Amino acid sequence: MHTLIIRVSLVSVLIASVCIKIIFGFPFDEKSQTFPNNAEDLIEKTRTWVENEQCAHYREFNESRTRRTPLTTLSQFGASFDQSKRMSTFAHVCENITATYGHRLHTRSVLDEIAKMCSTPDETPSCYPLSRYTKPDGMCNNPIFPHRGKSFTPLKRYLKAAYADDLSQPRLTQAGEELPSARKISSTVFTHETVEMRGYTSLVTHFGQLLDHDIGHTPTEVGNCGCSRSSICLPIEVPASDPFFEVPCFPFLRSLPVLGEDCQPGPRQQLNQVTSLIDGSVTYGSSAEVEESLRDKSHGMGLLLMSRGANDFSLPHLPKDVQMSDCISFRATQQCGRSGDKRAAEQPGLTALHTLFHRLHNHIALQLFQLNRAWDEEKLYQEARKIVTAIFQHIVYNEYLPLLLGPRIMGIFELLLNPDGFFHGYDHKIHPAMTNVLSTSAIRMGHSQVSHEMIRLNNRFEPVFDPLPLTEAFFNGTLMFDESNGGIDALVFGMLVERLLKVDTNIESALTHHLFNLPPGTPSLDLISFNIQRGKDHGLPSYTEWRRFCGSPAVTSFEDLKADFDQDVINRLQQVYTDVHDIDVFVGSIAERLLDDALVGPLNVCLLARQFRELKLGDRFWYENGGFISSFTKDQLKSIRAMTMSRVMCDTLETIDSIQPFAFRESDEAIGDGDTTSFSSYSKLHTYPNMQRELPGFANVRVSCQDGTAIPHLDLTAWKE
Repeated sequence: MHTLIIRVSLVSVLIASVCIKIIFGFPFDEKSQTFPNNAEDLIEKTRTWVENEQCAHYREFNESRTRRTPLTTLSQFGASFDQSKRMSTFAHVCENITATYGHRLHTRSVLDEIAKMCSTPDETPSCYPLSRYTKPDGMCNNPIFPHRGKSFTPLKRYLKAAYADDLSQPRLTQAGEELPSARKISSTVFTHETVEMRGYTSLVTHFGQLLDHDIGHTPTEVGNCGCSRSSICLPIEVPASDPFFEVPCFPFLRSLPVLGEDCQPGPRQQLNQVTSLIDGSVTYGSSAEVEESLRDKSHGMGLLLMSRGANDFSLPHLPKDVQMSDCISFRATQQCGRSGDKRAAEQPGLTALHTLFHRLHNHIALQLFQLNRAWDEEKLYQEARKIVTAIFQHIVYNEYLPLLLGPRIMGIFELLLNPDGFFHGYDHKIHPAMTNVLSTSAIRMGHSQVSHEMIRLNNRFEPVFDPLPLTEAFFNGTLMFDESNGGIDALVFGMLVERLLKVDTNIESALTHHLFNLPPGTPSLDLISFNIQRGKDHGLPSYTEWRRFCGSPAVTSFEDLKADFDQDVINRLQQVYTDVHDIDVFVGSIAERLLDDALVGPLNVCLLARQFRELKLGDRFWYENGGFISSFTKDQLKSIRAMTMSRVMCDTLETIDSIQPFAFRESDEAIGDGDTTSFSSYSKLHTYPNMQRELPGFANVRVSCQDGTAIPHLDLTAWKE
């Protein structure tokens, strides 16, 4: 699909330029029985029609964008690249052709022309010789199937898309009627009680979002939607009896459509515009252009660009994002930060973690420069990136996933790490693309873990600063520089103490009633409504279909849900869904009772474990792999396996003195007999947590960052030439 941009340019141009050239009006009637004489004429007429509609929405959007609103803020989450827009234009063309002339699409000339315009040449030869370093866009990670896992490719589907018209319209109920309003479901099924998970820190939430952004980003349409449906708008009805909102609808922009990998007309597919592989793209970017814009080549040391901190003695911050139109910044020097992912400034916890990994890269690059003065700038950069990516992968599979999924599932799905030596499970037949159901539903379970505020602590973990309300946090660049409230360090120290919230149907009202209403009292949105509507937009099958896919016992009635749901939740589901088979997958999966040793229920455990198995076994650059030109040595692997998130924080925070060795878990008060304080050592010998969500034999007491036994340093001597 990557050369689609070249071919599509023959039939589409950027929306902005098209708006100048096209005279508005529909060139042909949808219901016309006249079939164009040739495929090129059909495609060209349909393209013009599609671009007319896109131009109208785009023009209205720009005319209305005079200040920050909830909808303009929301648009930052689905911000698209020009390549995504070009790809979607062609998908709209094919969708309209199919909708208008579907019964005649067996005409070979039309199908051949569409396939010719979409298809890509065989690029396998360009993957050889194989490189030691991954490409920014992920191309050639798999030399046999070069496009697998790369950016700007369709989300993969485990199940066939569920559209009412088999093309793009949201699925219907079992009775053939419209599904309940997403807002009606949100206000009925979801409540606002706060339920904490003892033993876990809110770092789980923030790191989970960083990981999510590394493997997936689906762009949305650009436009000004009201309460009427169109090819790009799917508004959410707000019932007149709604307990909070007094508006008729939430305007909702659909995700950009793309063609499937076979380049044939059919059900609408959606795009992942970042690499799906866990390759550090959240820090380095998913294209050569983004990567190049983040590099600092002025010193010849392989560094990433950084900007000045709060003062001359502070550690550096992310480079400024001068194109972030919705950023809150009171000074020109305090703009939102820029990283490898467009959403780096979404909320300060995420920005803080982005900052730490930028600093980590430069910390490692400088050490490599001291070790190997003969290395040029390019090698220093590539080796530092390779090490940072390996550390990130190790943290994901050694610290984050075991808590999320539990040791039993980690073993079943081959997610456990080797304590030493190499891994030889790479399989080029495994497709590591981001799945539609994970991107649109399963990974969004993290929204249930979000607190209404972020606590800010000093380096003695004392609450001497004011907590930060979530409603004030979105795309707020000044918060990183707020030294009077501890700056970045205070936010991260808060993550190490604040307790994680449970994944369930309890959602903070900051997300369901007050999303993006800044200042307070201004219009707002409901995130849960948007999650549910996004599932309809993407054609996700119902919750019961996904249960069947994952091998759970079949259900035929709400009564059958008792094995996995609390009765009060079932009662609320019955208030909005007439049939158990109508339940949306996001709603059903987040409402399940948690597995005893995991942080999510059975369905999300299944979907998450399958995805992360594919991301590990289908990645030629997986850090444990042996036998490739890209492989680390055994000594290098030993150094990476000693790394933890706590060590990353010790090396990149400004005022840190001590920390618990396992940052995703709450700190313990004392050491028991025979306990170890080194999570790095403990993790090599044990599977964890147990069925009581505990780590017997491990004491997570705070230790000094200078304690290299409890929190080992990264030993780079294995890289010395």
